[in-house]
Amino acid sequence: MFIGNVLLLINIPLVGLFTRILLMPNWLLVPGILAISAVGVYSVHATTFDLMLMAGLGIAGYLLRKQGIPMASLILGFVLGELMEQNLRRALSITNGELGILVESPISKGLWMGVVTMLLVPPLYRRCTGAGLAAPRRAEHRLACQACHPRGRQAFFCYNLCALSIQGFKNLKLSQIVMSLMN
Repeated sequence: MFIGNVLLLINIPLVGLFTRILLMPNWLLVPGILAISAVGVYSVHATTFDLMLMAGLGIAGYLLRKQGIPMASLILGFVLGELMEQNLRRALSITNGELGILVESPISKGLWMGVVTMLLVPPLYRRCTGAGLAAPRRAEHRLACQACHPRGRQAFFCYNLCALSIQGFKNLKLSQIVMSLMN
C-alpha cells in the first residue's frame, strides 16, 4: 500500500504528459501498444500460443467492432462467464442435478421476468418509435414532423405521434391538440 501511494505521488505531476500521449497519431500509438501487449502476454507463460491467441482475439475483436457488435457485453461475458458457470454447477450439485431450482423460487421467477423484459422491450420500443423502420419510412416521419414544426423544432413527442399515425393509429384530433399545446 505504501508503494501504491508513492507511485500515486509520482504520477500526479505527470498527468499532463499522459494526456498529451493521446494527441499522438494512431499510426504511431497503436504499434507501441501492440508491442507492450505482446511483451506482457509472452512474459506470463513464455509460449507462442499465447501470442497467437492474442492476435486471433484482436482480429476477432476488430471484425466484431466493424459489424457494430458492442464490446461491453462480450467483455462482461468473458469476465463473468466462469463465475456464473461455477455457481450453476454448485446449485445443480446441491439439488442433485434437478433443473427446477432455476425456476421455482420467487427470486428466480423475478429474475427470469427481468430477463424476458430486457429481451422484449428494445424491439418493441424500436417498433413503436420508428427507429427500426427502413429509410423511406423514416423520411415519412421527418416530413410529418416538419409539417408539425415548420421552424425545425422537432420534438421527441411529436416524432412519436407521427410514428404512431403512420403506423395506423390515426387519431388526428388528439395529435392536433397535443401539437398545438407543444407550440
